[in-house]
Amino acid sequence: MKYFDGTQIELGDRVVWQTSSFVESGLVVCLINQGKYIDDYDFTILQNQGGGIMILFDQLGLVQIFEDDEVELRFISRSP
Repeated sequence: MKYFDGTQIELGDRVVWQTSSFVESGLVVCLINQGKYIDDYDFTILQNQGGGIMILFDQLGLVQIFEDDEVELRFISRSP
């Protein structure tokens, strides 16, 4: 998956999701389609149920973002 600007989303990225109602920051914890995950956030079982990524947001908690979702995620930083 990619950010709105075309940059590839990577495991461990800090992101911001901003809508007209809220601004929420979070951490990309699972790249479902690639089978990559941080710590115990293995959601690769969801590959057959839409895939995408899992983000652990500070307030919202875990959210699955599908590749077809029109969510504007902004990249903040990347862990080394």
